[in-house]
Amino acid sequence: SLGKNVQTIGNEAFKDCQTLATTNFSEGLVSVGNKAFYSCRELQAALLPSTVNSIGESAFQHCSNMKQVNIPKGVTLIQRLTFNNCGITSLTIPSTVTDIHSHAFSSCVNLEEIIIPETVKFIGQYVFAHCTSVKHISIPDSNLEFQIDDNNVFFECTGLETVDIDKREVKGWFKGNTSLKTVNFGIHVLKIDAEAFYGCTGLTSVYIPRFVEEIGTAAFGGCTGITSFDVDKENRYYCSQDGLLFKDGHILVSYPLGKEDVVL
Repeated sequence: SLGKNVQTIGNEAFKDCQTLATTNFSEGLVSVGNKAFYSCRELQAALLPSTVNSIGESAFQHCSNMKQVNIPKGVTLIQRLTFNNCGITSLTIPSTVTDIHSHAFSSCVNLEEIIIPETVKFIGQYVFAHCTSVKHISIPDSNLEFQIDDNNVFFECTGLETVDIDKREVKGWFKGNTSLKTVNFGIHVLKIDAEAFYGCTGLTSVYIPRFVEEIGTAAFGGCTGITSFDVDKENRYYCSQDGLLFKDGHILVSYPLGKEDVVL
């Protein structure tokens, strides 16, 4: 148990403590330093008090048996590699967080769901890469500063089945993900980039909502399982006929590769 007078856990304070299984944090703790609990492989949980507002780089990296963690509402930045290769099964990112840096949750192989709050403005490289048990990811509409650093944020999320996206522009964040079965586009989606879902062979149908005004070349290319496209009847730019996707009523944009017959 850490005393009530402890406000800071210094860099590498408990690094490589292979027998540390539990720890009690007292209210009044403000910051956890870089690599403070690095490779404490027997640590079961990190229940941080509400007074914590800073968690350092790699603070809990390689805590592979740590099943439970809470991120206090005072935290605004999740640092690089903070929870890399942890055993966490669930994750709540508080609405105070605005930035998530590279590899923050990568290789958390037991994590099953990722919900990104609307307050997040920046997500770095490989943040959720190799989270092989994640089945559901939700990316909400948020302010214009939100950006995803590259297309490797969800790299090798091989168990992913469902994605909810409500960003104005949908990029190739899930390109080549063969386990993805369902994509739910929200009402704020305006553009789906070229090759955004290229090679997502698990998709069987796609619904294009009302306000989508641009779909890039081969956005659904190589999606051999898609049997039909369905477009909201209020969409002014796209429509579907017999499961095929058209623009302006007469330009064939995409033929569903899983469809067995077509009448043009």
